[in-house]
Amino acid sequence: NLLHEDGRVDINGKNNYLETPLHLCAGSGDKSAAKTAELLLNFGASMIIIDKWQRGPMDVSYDNAENPIVKVFNNYLNDRNKCSQEIYNQVLEITKNYKNENKKIAEINKSAAA
Repeated sequence: NLLHEDGRVDINGKNNYLETPLHLCAGSGDKSAAKTAELLLNFGASMIIIDKWQRGPMDVSYDNAENPIVKVFNNYLNDRNKCSQEIYNQVLEITKNYKNENKKIAEINKSAAA
């Protein structure tokens, strides 16, 4: 849930698919999404939360070819005043795991089709 009873908003709240506002922004395609992603990051949105499909926000932006958001994410991840090396490494690990899982699924589908 995003909204608390006292009116506060959980910037990392999740929907039924375990997506956060940053995940949704990363895949929206809206023209203002890059600015929204930047604002979410500035207010503490996490780049290391994974959704139901084991994707981090960076993976969602890549999957949806959201280049302006990819740029925002890369700028954030490479700025050590905003993002620690530990978080950067975790984002890379999430992406690596997601890509490996997609390869396995593709191989299973290829075998099933043969």
